[in-house]
Amino acid sequence: MGIGALEGLGSNQVAVSRGVTDQNGEDFATHLERAQEQKEPKTTETPEEIKLREACEELSSFFVSYLLKQMRATIPQSDLFPGGGATEIYEEMFDGELAKKIAKSDSFSLSSVLYDQLKNANDIDDRQG
Repeated sequence: MGIGALEGLGSNQVAVSRGVTDQNGEDFATHLERAQEQKEPKTTETPEEIKLREACEELSSFFVSYLLKQMRATIPQSDLFPGGGATEIYEEMFDGELAKKIAKSDSFSLSSVLYDQLKNANDIDDRQG
């Protein structure tokens, strides 16, 4: 449904979306467009820095995946869930995807620390060489 497509809405909803403005005189469409612009990432990184960030996230993902695998190994096996090859494959795939999400999250800073250290080391090398 586009911003202008209001056919299926009730009369109260149409009036609110068309006639009400905020304190600055802006309507809903203007707010929506501004929110979409703010959501789009604006990067000033060079292609090398983007590759470095991706490599740091991959390394962090590998580390977290290994951590999850070792944590899972500490859980005692139960007769309730016998396990097997399919379960192991599922758990490995699940842990891999979870590790990728964790590595990319802002709360896990290993990838950002690695990135900052390697970027600074590269900047120093560029200045010296």
